[in-house]
Parts: sequence; C-alpha cells; structure tokens
Amino acid sequence: HHLTKPVRQAAAAAGDPGGMALWAGQGHRCALDLPAGQLVEHLADQAAQALAHASRRLSGAGG
Repeated sequence: HHLTKPVRQAAAAAGDPGGMALWAGQGHRCALDLPAGQLVEHLADQAAQALAHASRRLSGAGG
C-alpha cells in the first residue's frame, strides 16, 4: 500500500523483516475518512440495514 511504502522500504534497507510486513487487509480501500462520531453513526446505520435485510429474508419476505 502506498501509505506504508516508505516504512517498508526503510525496514528492508535496515534488514528489519518485522517492519516489512505491514498489512492493511483486503478492504483498506473501503475505509472512510470520517470523524469518529460520524463513523459510528455510519456503522450503526449499516448494521441496522443488514439486520433488517436478514430479518426480511428469514421471514420469507425476500429482499
């Protein structure tokens, strides 16, 4: 990832294998640059939508 490239390059030059393995995960592009409060609201909204969708599917209403 471009954000950790300088750190990884410096670690490689110093022979530090621990500094070369900085993983952000597969979904790092999904990260949102929001204040914490807005992020929590966004996550709560997504969770509520997922629960509503699951509830509809389990009740046979489709979705």
